[in-house]
Amino acid sequence: MANLRTDVLFHGSVVSIADVRCRAGRSPCGGEEHAGDHELVVTRSGVFVKHTGRAGRHQVVADATRALLLNRHEPYRVSHPAAGGDECTTLAVRDDVLVELVAMHDRTAGDRPGAPFAVGDVPLAPPLLLRFHHLRRRLRSGWSSPLEVEEEALALLDGVVCDGHRRRQTRTPAARAGTRRARGELVERARAALAVRLEARLSLAALAAAVGCSPFHLARTFRASTGSSVHQYQLRLRLSLALDRLADGAHNLSALALDLGFASHSHFATVFRRTFGATPSAFRRALSGAALRDARKIAGD
Repeated sequence: MANLRTDVLFHGSVVSIADVRCRAGRSPCGGEEHAGDHELVVTRSGVFVKHTGRAGRHQVVADATRALLLNRHEPYRVSHPAAGGDECTTLAVRDDVLVELVAMHDRTAGDRPGAPFAVGDVPLAPPLLLRFHHLRRRLRSGWSSPLEVEEEALALLDGVVCDGHRRRQTRTPAARAGTRRARGELVERARAALAVRLEARLSLAALAAAVGCSPFHLARTFRASTGSSVHQYQLRLRLSLALDRLADGAHNLSALALDLGFASHSHFATVFRRTFGATPSAFRRALSGAALRDARKIAGD
């Protein structure tokens, strides 16, 4: 596809990792696509929406807070709610290793080797986000051996699958299917609106009006579906994008803070340290070759 560019970061006998850049403009749901492999997909910047099911009614907003788990040959469609496209990293694992990994958390995985992932999307917890960015940075800088890459990639995927299976097991008993679907669609619309206007100081009323419901209904439904408030989710999204920009060498932290919608550099630094256990400048220093050992400590390796 003309709008896609793939940069292979690592290709081994067990694990393959690649950066994928899409430069599509704002666009409605496109034609059917298929996953070429069983893949973990992490959106580092930008946003797109994955549509599945009849007429693409089931929608998942792929932003920097969430990992997608795609089964090979799984059909889906993609739309872009904002111009600029997106930048993602994909991680694929050899079939037999993947089924063994997933089966550690889901006993039924061996019964469906063609579709090992039972959960299609998983929120990325801060420790996993850190590990992901450290792994990608080491790959792009040529610091890692094949043994280290494959071991760390499997540990990262194991953490994502574990979180997804736990989320699946603890999901609250369903209301009627129609009600559950409507609530899910509302939450995805809210997530898309937040991703498109990342830097905006939105009020709850303005966001609720944008997605077509009352402020109370939005706040209640969002927390029930995601386990966090709208404000907490917005902070997570901003911080997730901050990790990517810091990993790519952003130097002006004050400008970065304002670009991401924080009130000031100090506000950004305080929230970043509370979430990740290190300041933005410390995280950036930890990604330098001379401080690789410190980077691993921050990532919790």
